[in-house]
Amino acid sequence: MNRNSILIACATNDQEKLIEDHFGEARYFMIYKIGPGQWEHVETIPNRVAGEHDHPDRGRHHHRHGHGEGAKARNILEHFRERKVDVFLSRQFGPNIVIIRQYVLPVVIRNAETLQEGMSLCKMYFPDLVRQLDLPPGERKHLVLTA
Repeated sequence: MNRNSILIACATNDQEKLIEDHFGEARYFMIYKIGPGQWEHVETIPNRVAGEHDHPDRGRHHHRHGHGEGAKARNILEHFRERKVDVFLSRQFGPNIVIIRQYVLPVVIRNAETLQEGMSLCKMYFPDLVRQLDLPPGERKHLVLTA
């Protein structure tokens, strides 16, 4: 498939740096549109399920969205279904990466902290991202990009 651009959701707590925790723990997701030679910010959305599993006001019966639980992955994916996001970008993912890659391409960033550094790497590796996205979901692997 010939793609001119892709949508990338970045996990962040402060809207400047990539989160150091798992993707689904971010306070915000910043969505960028990137192409072979450019990138632009499209939208910032709050994470509706961030920290649900460890909120102090919730009892044991509300421990529904902890690390590695399929329900948490599905709730995170709901943020992006209508937006048609292609890639999730974070410094790390939890065990739900197996579920996530059936719907989007998970990309791990190493040796980069800021969203700007992450977008620059994605722009540089744009052909590799497109190649993985063009694979059937069952064959798709996550990518690791290093600055």
